[in-house]
Amino acid sequence: MGWRSTCSDPAAAAVRVVLLALPLLVAVPGRPGRAAEPEPSPRLGLVGLDPLDPEHRKAARVAPLGGMGHLGVITAPVPWARLEPEAPREGVRRYRFDELDDAFLTWQLAGLEPVLVLTSENPWACVARDDSAWARTLRQELPAGEVAMALREATGATPPRSDQWSAWARFVRAVVERYDGDGVDDMPGLRRPVRHVQILERADLPTSWLGSPEQYLRLLHAAGIAAREADASVRVVSATIDVHGLGHAPHPDVAEWRRRAEASWPPAPRQARLVAERSHEVLSRLLDLPRLYDVLPQRGAAHLEDDVANVRYLRRRLDEEGATNVAVWLVGGPEEKLGEPVVPVGTSPDPRERNRRRMLVRAARDPRHSDHANALAWLRRGQAYDLVRTVLRARAAGADAVYVASALDVSDAQAAAHTTGCPRRGVVQPEGDGGERTPMWYALRQLVRYLDGHRGVREQPAAGAAHLVLLTYPSAPKRAWSAVLLADPDTDWAGDGMSGTATGVAVTLPDGRYRIETTALADDAPWGNDVRSRQQTLTLPLSAAPLWILPIEVEANPR
Repeated sequence: MGWRSTCSDPAAAAVRVVLLALPLLVAVPGRPGRAAEPEPSPRLGLVGLDPLDPEHRKAARVAPLGGMGHLGVITAPVPWARLEPEAPREGVRRYRFDELDDAFLTWQLAGLEPVLVLTSENPWACVARDDSAWARTLRQELPAGEVAMALREATGATPPRSDQWSAWARFVRAVVERYDGDGVDDMPGLRRPVRHVQILERADLPTSWLGSPEQYLRLLHAAGIAAREADASVRVVSATIDVHGLGHAPHPDVAEWRRRAEASWPPAPRQARLVAERSHEVLSRLLDLPRLYDVLPQRGAAHLEDDVANVRYLRRRLDEEGATNVAVWLVGGPEEKLGEPVVPVGTSPDPRERNRRRMLVRAARDPRHSDHANALAWLRRGQAYDLVRTVLRARAAGADAVYVASALDVSDAQAAAHTTGCPRRGVVQPEGDGGERTPMWYALRQLVRYLDGHRGVREQPAAGAAHLVLLTYPSAPKRAWSAVLLADPDTDWAGDGMSGTATGVAVTLPDGRYRIETTALADDAPWGNDVRSRQQTLTLPLSAAPLWILPIEVEANPR
C-alpha cells in the first residue's frame, strides 16, 4: 500500500532486517554510562539562523542575543555539497569550512550554542532524485500526468550511492572533528565544542528527504557511528518528527493508532496521503530504534494542548523502551502559529473587553490606524506570552529542551499583515543599529534565568502541589496578568476538573484570590489533530500552601 510498496524489494528488506536487529547486535558507544558532560545542554533555544547566510553571520545581527544565559540555536540545514563540493582527487578530500567557522565563531561570541543540522544533499555522491525511493513511489501510485509536477516539488536530499556510504561517514566524522574542541583538526578560535549534530531537518517530507524510511535509519546509524568515532560525547539528534496527535490516541499501540488515523482521513489527494503514510512509517521506525539517537525532536503543533500531550507521550514511550537517556525536544511550538495573541486588555471579561480585543486586531493589521502602535505593542506582548507558556508547559510535560522562538523577527509591516497568520516571531528585529530587542527578548532572558535557577520546573509537581507563574505587563491596565499553571495531574483544583497543566488567559486578584480563566482539553476531545477545547474558571486562594508564585516581567515597550 502506498509508500510501503517500495520496501518490498530484497535489498530494502535486507536493510530493514539489519536495522531492526541493531538494538540486539550493536552496542552503540557511549550508551549507557557515557561520561557526564562538562555542563548541561541548553534547556531553551532558537531556530531560524542559517550559517550559510552572510546576514546571519554578522555580529551586529546576533549581538542582542548575547548576555541572557545558556541558549541553543538549531541551524538551517547545511548540505554535504556545500562543505565538500568536489569528489576526492587522488584520495585527498577537501572540505570548505570557512562559512561554518565564521558563523559558529560569531554565534559563540554572542553566547549561543549551535545545533548543527546536516543533510546528505550532494550530486557527486548521492542517488539522483529521479532514481530515489520517493520518485519510484510517485510513479507507482500517481497518475502519469501528476508525476512530473510532484517530482518538481520533491527537492529533498537523497541517500548516498552504494559506493559512497563510506564517504558520507568520513564527511560526518570530519565535521564533528572540526568542532569537538579536542585540539585535533579543530576550527581556529573555537570557544566551546559543538555538542549536537542533527541528521536531516525532517525525514518525513519530500522537501527534505527522498529516500525510504529504512534508508534514513541507515543514514542516521552511519552518521552516529562516525560522529562518535570523532567525539564519544557528541549527541546525535534525529530528524524532527511529527507525532500527529499520537499523545491523544486512546490506544498506545502505534500501529493501531496509525490504522485509525488513516481510516479517519477525509478524501485527500493521493500525493498528500502518500506523504502522511511515509510520515507514520518514519515515526514508527524511530520509536522502535531509540538506540540510533540521543535526542528525539518533536515538531510543535498549532495547538498547545497537542504539544503537551505529544511530549508527554514520547517521554513515556521512550522510558518504556528503556531509553531514559534519550532527550525529547519540542521544536517550533505554537507561538509561531497561534493567530490572535492571548493577552488580557482589561480586568473583566465582558463584551466591552471582547470588542476592544477585536479593535486591537484590526488596528494591528492597518498601519494607518490611529491605534496601530498600541496594537502592535499588545501583539508583541502576546507573542512573548505564547513563548513563556509554551516553554514552561512543555518542560513540565517532559521536554528536555524547547526550541520555539525564531532568532530574527519579522518587520512591523509583516507582523501587521499576518496577525492571524504564521509569521516568524523573533526575539530581535533587524531594523535599527544592531537590532531592536522585542518583548520576546525580555521574556526569553527571564525564562533562561528561571530555568537555570529552578531545574525542577520540568518535573511534574508533587501530589497536591502546583507552580503558578505570573507574567506582568507594566504598560497594560492595572491588575492585567497572564499566568501559566503547572499542577499535580492527580489533584482536582477547585473541584471543577482542572488538573495537569493549564494556561491562564486572564488573571485578576480580587479579595486575595487568583481567578484564572483557562482553556483546556474538553473531556470528549477526540485524539488526533482536531482538538476541541472548553473554557473554565479556576479559583485558588492567595494563601494556599501548595501554590508557588514566580513573577516574570515582560517589557511592553523595550528601548
